[in-house]
Amino acid sequence: MKPSDKGSTASTPASFAQELGAPLQVILQALKDLGFEDAQEGTLFAAEDQQALLRALRRKLAEEERDPDGEKRRRADAAFETHGDTLMMIPGVMGTWVDFDHGRQTYAIVVAVNQAPENIKGLPSEVDGVPVIPNETGAITAG
Repeated sequence: MKPSDKGSTASTPASFAQELGAPLQVILQALKDLGFEDAQEGTLFAAEDQQALLRALRRKLAEEERDPDGEKRRRADAAFETHGDTLMMIPGVMGTWVDFDHGRQTYAIVVAVNQAPENIKGLPSEVDGVPVIPNETGAITAG
């Protein structure tokens, strides 16, 4: 996707802002974050790219809405950095990562476990105020 020279069939950041109900400045920043460094109010985007851009902008705006200053993600990353290796040493834990927990509307440390979470001894429910969410995957083996 790239800006277009097509006039009547093109979309602008202003049209994206109107469709998404977001301020123009927010849309311009989101476009820049998506790699359109030169995006300005009058930048034209080809009509065939409109739906893909709208999907990307919706994802970006949702990300900003749930963690506007990135603090939740930074806190989860710091807890992961501090406790990730310790979590991996718990028997039954097969992997760990940071992900967004839609139910709690915050970032959490997810741990892949090879059995029912209630059978994993020593698995905390949170570390440093960050939820730890077990994800039962079963055994992981090399193919």
